[in-house]
Amino acid sequence: MSKIRICALTIFLVLPFALHSHADVKCDNSDIYACLKELIQIKRTSEPLREKFRKLYMDAESRAKSCKFIDDTSRFLDISEVTIWGTHTYEEFNKSLESLLLSNPDCFLEALLRLDRDSREHVFDKIINPIGLSSLEKVDAIFEKFPDKTKYNEVLQQYWNLRGK
Repeated sequence: MSKIRICALTIFLVLPFALHSHADVKCDNSDIYACLKELIQIKRTSEPLREKFRKLYMDAESRAKSCKFIDDTSRFLDISEVTIWGTHTYEEFNKSLESLLLSNPDCFLEALLRLDRDSREHVFDKIINPIGLSSLEKVDAIFEKFPDKTKYNEVLQQYWNLRGK
């Protein structure tokens, strides 16, 4: 095969994938959590996409921390299953989890109840294997305050099992 054909074939096969990362983002902000998941999965980002992500993330975090609607908090926790862009964003997400848990543990646990077991495990993984978090002792102390026979028993038992306690 000639070099021109190989070059042309390479361009036609590779170029669509290179262009895909930015052109196919169809977030319309009606579902900020779905949009965040979509943006997180894009590996190469442009500054406009980073800015869009930042705005959506801050809105989602604010909604989650307000606990006005538990579904918002739950859906925010659910984005933990997606691999987050870079260490800085991962660290920021972990700090958001910690802040929510420390400031409003009832809301945090209520939101976890709405997640399936695998999704909760992703959240707990970020708490148990922290980047940028202060300490597990604080988390343990909060969870220890809840008696065994609460509606959160299943969630707390999962946490303690993952902690190896």
